[in-house]
Order: sequence, then structure tokens, then C-alpha cells
Amino acid sequence: MSGLRYTSEVWTAMHRSELIEREIRPVDARIEKLRADIRTSVRRIQSLKAEGHATRSSVRTLAMLYRTLDAERRYRNAVLKLINSRLRA
Repeated sequence: MSGLRYTSEVWTAMHRSELIEREIRPVDARIEKLRADIRTSVRRIQSLKAEGHATRSSVRTLAMLYRTLDAERRYRNAVLKLINSRLRA
């Protein structure tokens, strides 16, 4: 049986997938949680409006959730760029 040798491209791909798994998975989980919170908040605001209640503080909370989601997405993209640049060097 001949020894199986991996090329540097295979090692790089394996290392990249490990880095992405370790670094990106927690960020993806936070993004999914934020999206669920946003959906819940939107439903709550719709319910408050239907009942004739004030929604100003709920709308501010929703805006903060959207800003946080945007920041998490930008962070995720920056980490992916860093991983890719680190493996190319």
C-alpha cells in the first residue's frame, strides 16, 4: 500500500475549513439569534400597534437590534477575509 500524500492545496483547504468552523460558527449562531429576536420584535410591535399602544421604545429596540446584526455581519466578513488572507500568505 502506497502512502497517501496530501498536496499543499489540500492541507490549505483543510486548515481553512477548520478555521472557519472554529471562528465563524459562533458568529453565525449570534446572527441567527439576532434574526430571531428581530422577528419577535416586529411581531410585538405589530401587536402593540393593533392594540393602539405606543411603540416608540420598541421601535428603538428594533433599530438597535438591526445595528447589532449589521455589526455582526461586518465582523463575520472581516474574519473571513482575514482567514483567506492568512492562508494565501
